[in-house]
Amino acid sequence: MTSALIVYPFMPSYRYGVFTGLDASDEFEYTFASDVSSDNGVPVLPPSVVKRHVLVRTTRIGSATWQRGLLPHIAKNKYEIVIFLGDVSHLSTWVAAGILRARGAKVFYWTIGWHNPEAGLKRLIRLAFYRLANKLLLYGETARSLGVMHGYPQARMVVIGNSHVSPPRLGERRMEGDASVKSAFPIVGAVIRLNQVKRLDLLIRAAAELKRRGDPITVVLVGEGPARGGLEHLASGLGVDVRFLGAIYDRDAVARLYTEILVTVVPSAVGLTAIQSLHHGVPVVTDGDAYTQMPEWEAVRDGVTGGLFAQGKVSALADEISRWLRMVATDRDGIAVRCRAEVETRWSPAVQTRRIEQALRGD
Repeated sequence: MTSALIVYPFMPSYRYGVFTGLDASDEFEYTFASDVSSDNGVPVLPPSVVKRHVLVRTTRIGSATWQRGLLPHIAKNKYEIVIFLGDVSHLSTWVAAGILRARGAKVFYWTIGWHNPEAGLKRLIRLAFYRLANKLLLYGETARSLGVMHGYPQARMVVIGNSHVSPPRLGERRMEGDASVKSAFPIVGAVIRLNQVKRLDLLIRAAAELKRRGDPITVVLVGEGPARGGLEHLASGLGVDVRFLGAIYDRDAVARLYTEILVTVVPSAVGLTAIQSLHHGVPVVTDGDAYTQMPEWEAVRDGVTGGLFAQGKVSALADEISRWLRMVATDRDGIAVRCRAEVETRWSPAVQTRRIEQALRGD
């Protein structure tokens, strides 16, 4: 079997599906190297979920990081392939990738890649970092197109997609109170970290606009984050029915919530929430700006698995929410089939695992 090392700062819970899929390979023998905790609130998988794990401690150096123990481990173990989380701020990756390339190992970066066109020093630094890798394993087609635009060889970029499957139990917080939601009005919302970049304030303002039009909705937000206080204040001031349920990590509880949420709405940078929602058969509404979005927005096919609206426009968002609520009311089952099919064909752990191993083989 071909020996391969996968290096992450920690093993996020949402990677459970693809990590265990890779770990079951009969062609590659994977070892995972990571810390056992995170510093950003993301739930972490225990090392026991994979067969082979090496502890490397992640140390912050300002906005950069260094993984202590990584270089000695690479020096002692002659891996044929090493896959890094391709983050330019991980200083130890720069050094390790250079050493590995010099001794003939194949280096892959598992990375989002480019979000938008870059120029100047930022463009040069990213290109220098990415050129240390034999290939980039990218989440989406937008990043590959931008890579070509920036002069990175197309043959060295492979789109592997992304996936979101958590383990059955994390042994952590399950929920705040009762996860069920009852309302006389249609329910929309999101299972997501409450950050400013998601522009959930636009969702609350759109709910106020729909109320003004005589079409009130209930908004459900599942998650925590620095934007929560401001969102609560805004909802109160506008008189909108918004339910803040806190963080829920139990996947059965999340599945029950998705039976009540008719449309997922994340006004910007939708991320893996799109994949999780579509997996549960719930369409997604988000904005249509490719350069401010996250790669997973590519799963939101306008009129098929969700809707796109003009960035920052509350009225346009309210229109799109209203349109999708009408569509769900007439064909919820058909929409659910299309949503799940999108995930199964492009965004599942099985598809992601297969694409990664095809890239490692050079197929």
